[in-house]
Amino acid sequence: MIFLILVYTVAMAIVLAQKRRGPQIVLIVSMVATAIALSLPFRETGSHPSLMALKSIGTASWGALVLILSIVWIGSQTLATDPPKDGFAVANH
Repeated sequence: MIFLILVYTVAMAIVLAQKRRGPQIVLIVSMVATAIALSLPFRETGSHPSLMALKSIGTASWGALVLILSIVWIGSQTLATDPPKDGFAVANH
């Protein structure tokens, strides 16, 4: 979870910069799903079949991958539609 602090920071910046509601919801849902998947108990506190299935398919890793890919996709769309205005944008020649 500590390694995802930078990822969550970038995702929150994109959520705040995004004007459309759909991409905001995608980022927030993927952030919450990743946090929940990382918070699953480590040990066999109860042999619930669905909990064991979620752990066996690597839900936390898939959630983090979906989160990072959605950050790249939505962030590139945000930059393409609304480029920065403070001189950091690449000039088109």
